[in-house]
Amino acid sequence: MTPEMFERLIKILSEPDIKGYIIQVFTAALPICYGMWISKKKNEVLDNRQIKLEDKQELIAENILKLTEQQAKLSETQEKVEENLRELTELAQQSRKSNQLMMQVHYKEFFEAYKNFKKSLIKIDEFYKLYQQFSPNFDDMTHEEYDRFENLNKSIDFFDINQFDFLKDETIPPNLFEDILKLQDSLRKINSRRYDCNYYDEYFDYIYPRLKKIDGELSKLLS
Repeated sequence: MTPEMFERLIKILSEPDIKGYIIQVFTAALPICYGMWISKKKNEVLDNRQIKLEDKQELIAENILKLTEQQAKLSETQEKVEENLRELTELAQQSRKSNQLMMQVHYKEFFEAYKNFKKSLIKIDEFYKLYQQFSPNFDDMTHEEYDRFENLNKSIDFFDINQFDFLKDETIPPNLFEDILKLQDSLRKINSRRYDCNYYDEYFDYIYPRLKKIDGELSKLLS
């Protein structure tokens, strides 16, 4: 009840006329009762809204808890999957190494040829670096540098490079057979061209890149 309503009620009660008193009391009480009823309704609405809000908050809290539990389970599952993948990767690597060792035992001649090929290619790589260092001013080389250049060139054994070309079919691993035949054909073409190379630049422009390509393909096949 507002102060104005309270003062109005006191004033009415002070009137001597009974009828007027009753009417005035009723007139004054009616808006007061209406106001109290409205206030009660508002409180009920607010209470209902508060209850609904609390219910929603409780539901949200439950959903968050469920999501947290699901996330924990998902993380645990992901860890197990990653662990299984690591184990599978390790097993695959071990199996690959085991297969390579078995191949090296059963096809010893093939892997010996591959090892010699790699050794010769390393020398060619060194030779190429020297070539790049002095080309095209070979006349500026010192006597020691020239000797090193020529000795390295002479140390390259192209028989080791072409050894793949002389491998018998039964010495080649079956799973590599077709690919090795293609590489043998490439080596024959390189070898025939090598005899026509009169200059180092032609040698490194044509032969060297193809040998590096063959080396890359062999590495992929044997990895």
